[in-house]
Amino acid sequence: MTEPPLRLFGAYAGIWALVLTVPAARHVVIQQFRSFDGYSPHLWLGLLSGCSLVLVNAFLLIVLNVYGFGQPGFTVFAVMVTLGWAITVATTEEMMLRGLLLRRLQDFSGANIAVVATALIFAVMHVGRTDFSIWSVLQYLADGLLLGWITVRSGSIWSATALHSGKNLLVALVFGGSRAWVQPFLVTKPMNLSPTDMATIDLATYLAVFPLAIVLFASAFRSLPRQSGS
Repeated sequence: MTEPPLRLFGAYAGIWALVLTVPAARHVVIQQFRSFDGYSPHLWLGLLSGCSLVLVNAFLLIVLNVYGFGQPGFTVFAVMVTLGWAITVATTEEMMLRGLLLRRLQDFSGANIAVVATALIFAVMHVGRTDFSIWSVLQYLADGLLLGWITVRSGSIWSATALHSGKNLLVALVFGGSRAWVQPFLVTKPMNLSPTDMATIDLATYLAVFPLAIVLFASAFRSLPRQSGS
């Protein structure tokens, strides 16, 4: 059962309204939006990395015969709602965790502790979204570490937001989920695997391609200028 779009977007609008009532937080949010650069190579690399993580993960799961092709039921409206959800969730979570909290923690504890702390919070935030929470937590922890590292290295939340948005969108379109308003491309194969086994295989294949994003960004940070705005 999917979550009603208006209720979901209304909840995120409430979060933004609450945060923007705090002057210090509002100042940081405005700073971050002013630093947005749609032509930044870091931004497009983030989007490429987020999409690649999902696509290569899906390819490996197909090769392992865990997933097969389904009969996707896409409409323009459903894809646009899913895109809106992907961007809204990513922008909100990155602004709150990396734009506000990581920035503040970094002033007191340094970048490394700030990245780890916000990654742990990011992972805990997603507990209970599936039936096998421990595996989800590990995957979200890896995501949180990557997103925090990218934010610190690039000096902006927008590369991390692009990666997060691309990953959200493709996960919804390829695998589906409780917040997908489309029939996904892939469906699980009847292999008599337990939910834990399925989650373990999914996590293993995801972590196998995870270094791809790190390598892409590590090389980019050596050759591209640092963004301002953090």
